[in-house]
Amino acid sequence: MPDLRVLNIEAGVEIKQKLVDLAFLRGLRLDELRLNGIAPHDLDIAPLLALGGLKRIAIHGADWSDDNLAAIAARFPAVQADLRQLRDCPADIGGGAVSNAAACARCCVCAGASFCGVPCAMPRACKSCWRGLMRGLRPLDKKTIKAYQMRKLHKEQTMTRTVYVNGEYLPETEAKVSIFDRGFLMADGVYEVTSVLGGKLIDFAGHAKRLERSLSELDMAAPVTMDELLVIHRELVKLNGIEEGMIYLQVTRGAPGDRDFAFPDPAETPSTIVLFTQNKPGLADNPVAKKGIKVIGIEDIRWGRRDIKTVQLLYPSMGKMMAKKAGCDDAWMIEDGKVTEGTSNNAYIVKGGKIITRELSNDILHGITRAAVLRFAKEAQMEVEERSFTIEEAQGADEAFVTSASTFVMPVVEIDGAAVGTGTPGPVAARLREIYLEESLKVAV
Repeated sequence: MPDLRVLNIEAGVEIKQKLVDLAFLRGLRLDELRLNGIAPHDLDIAPLLALGGLKRIAIHGADWSDDNLAAIAARFPAVQADLRQLRDCPADIGGGAVSNAAACARCCVCAGASFCGVPCAMPRACKSCWRGLMRGLRPLDKKTIKAYQMRKLHKEQTMTRTVYVNGEYLPETEAKVSIFDRGFLMADGVYEVTSVLGGKLIDFAGHAKRLERSLSELDMAAPVTMDELLVIHRELVKLNGIEEGMIYLQVTRGAPGDRDFAFPDPAETPSTIVLFTQNKPGLADNPVAKKGIKVIGIEDIRWGRRDIKTVQLLYPSMGKMMAKKAGCDDAWMIEDGKVTEGTSNNAYIVKGGKIITRELSNDILHGITRAAVLRFAKEAQMEVEERSFTIEEAQGADEAFVTSASTFVMPVVEIDGAAVGTGTPGPVAARLREIYLEESLKVAV
């Protein structure tokens, strides 16, 4: 039986079953056992006697009396006197007391630093410090705690996701698409991005309908039904624990087995479908919406069917980089002197209380958020005019904003270096963002 250094048993798992399983691991050598958030009544220590070489037990949880600890210590006479217990301190949710004052003095950044009955000077410090202490680290100072928290956040953000590829839910590290896939070789594919708020899908029906249209316009076969697509979306939200974030969906013409400009026969080459989630905590409360974004104007040199949501995104990506180089956030594209749209959003101005945005055509994407926002605006008795406008007209407007599935309604406060209105987010954009989030959540699925 191979040696293991540390075994973690967390609350919320099938604790008893896991401990029973240990009884069959005769001869397993373990240096340390960590019990996190487990109450005394959940722990049957008899199976633990099967473990050989145990040197340390670390317990992090509430409701452990000195008698509980003494009982475990008595069953493990070979374990060094390093049995510690920490209840929730004031820095944690429970607000309880810590029974092991010595351990607290080593790890907690409290006023007094020797007794956790006083308020903690650093929120969440006790929890972070104690976890470090359980790993045998030295007592942590504020700088070390901050570094630990940043590493923890990075780990959470980069944890292996479950993705969907051609009928299978897989760890992202195991997901594969053929090098002959036409999405990879020819950008022969379409995509959708659906936001998730409160664990529910925003405007899913609109995104599904637009996907069907994009597939139809390119004579591409749908790999699943729209009902099946909803099931896949919901399952990915569940599997990845997404409360706020996005789901990216891409469908390509498939992998015919070699490179060719001619389309493959869909009866012989099935479409490729890929979905993955992006966890974005705070998506709805994005602080950028409070200050607005700055945009520049650039020439629109994209192909003529911008109404189809294809994966041909090189020029919009170049536009984003042009904006960044200019110290701005995004770019509005201009054709024949008029604004078409942003690199990944629809563009609007507000003049005299009237909301103005370019009319639908092949020149712009038929935004799902655009449709919802304009509908809500009309229901709120706001005046809407669908027509094109110039950059100069936008610079002289009272307000400007963009809409998209990931930014909802985002104010624009500067265009090509000129402040729009007061140079701060205006009331119309702020109200539309509020209405959109409120109404969309009511019908989220």
